[in-house]
Amino acid sequence: MRRALVFLTTSILTAAPAAGETTRAKQAILVEHSTGRVLFEKGADTPMAPSSMTKLMTLFLASEGMKEGRAGENAMVKIAQRAAACAVEHNLSP
Repeated sequence: MRRALVFLTTSILTAAPAAGETTRAKQAILVEHSTGRVLFEKGADTPMAPSSMTKLMTLFLASEGMKEGRAGENAMVKIAQRAAACAVEHNLSP
Protein backbone atom coordinates (compact mmCIF):
# COMPACT_ATOMS: atom_id res chain seq x y z
CA MET A 1 0.00 0.00 0.00
CA ARG A 2 2.89 2.36 0.76
CA ARG A 3 4.11 1.92 -2.84
CA ALA A 4 0.64 2.82 -4.11
CA LEU A 5 0.67 6.07 -2.12
CA VAL A 6 4.16 6.92 -3.34
CA PHE A 7 3.05 6.19 -6.91
CA LEU A 8 -0.04 8.36 -6.41
CA THR A 9 2.06 11.21 -5.05
CA THR A 10 4.55 11.03 -7.89
CA SER A 11 1.71 10.81 -10.40
CA ILE A 12 0.05 13.93 -9.04
CA LEU A 13 3.21 16.00 -8.94
CA THR A 14 5.52 16.35 -11.87
CA ALA A 15 9.02 15.07 -11.28
CA ALA A 16 10.88 18.26 -10.40
CA PRO A 17 13.43 19.31 -7.81
CA ALA A 18 12.46 21.46 -4.80
CA ALA A 19 11.89 24.65 -6.77
CA GLY A 20 9.46 24.85 -9.66
CA GLU A 21 7.06 22.01 -8.85
CA THR A 22 3.77 22.09 -10.69
CA THR A 23 0.52 20.18 -10.57
CA ARG A 24 -2.91 20.50 -12.16
CA ALA A 25 -4.50 19.67 -8.81
CA LYS A 26 -6.23 22.46 -6.92
CA GLN A 27 -4.70 21.30 -3.64
CA ALA A 28 -1.63 19.17 -2.99
CA ILE A 29 0.90 18.58 -0.24
CA LEU A 30 4.04 16.46 -0.19
CA VAL A 31 5.63 15.77 3.19
CA GLU A 32 8.91 14.00 3.84
CA HIS A 33 7.91 11.13 6.13
CA SER A 34 11.09 10.89 8.18
CA THR A 35 11.32 14.61 9.06
CA GLY A 36 7.78 15.89 8.61
CA ARG A 37 9.17 18.66 6.41
CA VAL A 38 6.76 19.99 3.79
CA LEU A 39 8.47 19.62 0.40
CA PHE A 40 5.65 21.02 -1.71
CA GLU A 41 2.23 22.49 -1.10
CA LYS A 42 -0.43 24.14 -3.18
CA GLY A 43 -3.64 25.34 -1.58
CA ALA A 44 -2.87 23.17 1.45
CA ASP A 45 -4.80 25.47 3.81
CA THR A 46 -7.83 25.81 1.53
CA PRO A 47 -10.88 23.93 2.89
CA MET A 48 -12.12 21.22 0.54
CA ALA A 49 -14.69 18.45 0.50
CA PRO A 50 -13.54 14.85 1.05
CA SER A 51 -12.33 13.28 -2.17
CA SER A 52 -10.59 10.25 -3.55
CA MET A 53 -7.68 10.81 -1.19
CA THR A 54 -10.10 10.23 1.69
CA LYS A 55 -11.06 6.91 0.12
CA LEU A 56 -7.41 5.96 -0.36
CA MET A 57 -6.57 6.80 3.25
CA THR A 58 -9.56 4.76 4.45
CA LEU A 59 -8.32 1.81 2.40
CA PHE A 60 -4.79 2.29 3.70
CA LEU A 61 -5.87 2.42 7.35
CA ALA A 62 -8.15 -0.60 6.95
CA SER A 63 -5.32 -2.53 5.28
CA GLU A 64 -2.89 -1.62 8.05
CA GLY A 65 -5.45 -2.63 10.68
CA MET A 66 -5.86 -6.01 9.01
CA LYS A 67 -2.09 -6.55 8.82
CA GLU A 68 -1.75 -5.72 12.51
CA GLY A 69 -4.64 -8.02 13.44
CA ARG A 70 -6.85 -5.19 14.74
CA ALA A 71 -9.47 -5.76 12.02
CA GLY A 72 -10.66 -8.48 9.67
CA GLU A 73 -12.76 -8.84 6.55
CA ASN A 74 -15.89 -9.44 8.62
CA ALA A 75 -15.13 -6.90 11.36
CA MET A 76 -18.02 -4.79 12.58
CA VAL A 77 -17.39 -1.05 12.31
CA LYS A 78 -19.00 1.44 14.66
CA ILE A 79 -20.69 4.33 12.92
CA ALA A 80 -21.17 7.54 14.87
CA GLN A 81 -24.79 8.48 15.43
CA ARG A 82 -24.24 11.80 13.64
CA ALA A 83 -22.74 10.05 10.59
CA ALA A 84 -25.63 7.57 10.51
CA ALA A 85 -28.14 10.43 10.64
CA CYS A 86 -26.35 12.13 7.75
CA ALA A 87 -26.52 8.90 5.71
CA VAL A 88 -30.26 8.62 6.36
CA GLU A 89 -30.73 12.28 5.46
CA HIS A 90 -29.07 11.70 2.08
CA ASN A 91 -30.87 8.40 1.41
CA LEU A 92 -27.69 6.33 1.64
CA SER A 93 -28.27 2.68 2.48
CA PRO A 94 -26.06 0.94 5.09
